[in-house]
Amino acid sequence: MSIEETLGIFFFTLAGASAVILLGSKTLSDSLILLFPKTVNFFLSRVGESRIMNTLGGAVISILTQTPIASVYMAIGFGNSGLYSRKQVSTFMSGLGLAAVVPLWLIVFNWGWYELIFLSIGFYPAYLGTREKSVAFGRFFLGTGLVILGTRLLKVGLGSLPQMAFVLYQDFFSGPVNLIAILSICWIFVLLLFAMRSLLVPLAITLALFDADYISGIYATSFLIAIL
Repeated sequence: MSIEETLGIFFFTLAGASAVILLGSKTLSDSLILLFPKTVNFFLSRVGESRIMNTLGGAVISILTQTPIASVYMAIGFGNSGLYSRKQVSTFMSGLGLAAVVPLWLIVFNWGWYELIFLSIGFYPAYLGTREKSVAFGRFFLGTGLVILGTRLLKVGLGSLPQMAFVLYQDFFSGPVNLIAILSICWIFVLLLFAMRSLLVPLAITLALFDADYISGIYATSFLIAIL
């Protein structure tokens, strides 16, 4: 397989998987708001009462907004305005990390072809249902199936990484230099730089917010690495 074919499969698979996961998570979050509005409002109104509720509140807000970075700025605003103490901001940010851990668990777990069951159960009520509750239940199953399907596609894309690295090595060190191989290696290097940056930005934010409290900064950073 040529390097163009390998890179094409890798990038298009990851792009398609990301689109399916985003669509599924958005559908799932919309259904949860319709099915359990009182429960969602309960968590959002009680996030500051205890560490457990604060952590769950951060996870719920991150899932509902679909933008963890916006939730981070929200937590910083709570801290700067005095609504949250240092410990409350730390536990709130730890909840943001929980929203990023669930997709990783879905990728590792072997779901078989269960997504077909969720999709088949949820499709007709979601698009042909006449009652609000039936539509919400249909969207719940449909969103769950889409998230599982997206993680399956993500597995396929990540599974092609060893083959892509081998093809890049062969094209770069054997025969004439391939421009695509050079650009691909540079692109991977840029991604590594951004990954290293993601280790430092959360620590800098939390240290500035917590007045050089290094323990709280490291604690919050350990949960924020996965989402920034």
